[in-house]
Amino acid sequence: MVSVKGMNLKIFAGALALICLIVGIYLTFFHSKGFVKTSAKIIAVREEAVDDGTVYYPTVEYVVDGVTYTGDLNTGSGSYKVGKRINVRYDPDNPSVVHDGGGVGIYLLVVSTAILVIIIISTIQENRNQKQAREIREARGRTG
Repeated sequence: MVSVKGMNLKIFAGALALICLIVGIYLTFFHSKGFVKTSAKIIAVREEAVDDGTVYYPTVEYVVDGVTYTGDLNTGSGSYKVGKRINVRYDPDNPSVVHDGGGVGIYLLVVSTAILVIIIISTIQENRNQKQAREIREARGRTG
């Protein structure tokens, strides 16, 4: 049986948070590099049931150099409604490639950074507590 306690849990959580941080940085800053921002109209919404409700994935229509393109976005949200205009990014070398600009990357950045900060603070506090306990034991040993 594998036990995940104490430092092992911190190492596991830290490694997972670091991976999420790297993916978040990529999605936020590099996935859209060279892509061009434009306005698109939602022309259809596909519903998908998930554990805690429903997620809506839009199909968008946008115009590049007088040519109309349609594309499915892979980021789901409850705010997508047919007829709504949203900002998307397309690849200027292949305008049929479109995405919403990496909103998931922002969430990964925030959550993974928060987890790493919590791990660092708890490790520092744990080390302080251990040092204080050691100093108390040493002081008692000298006076006893």
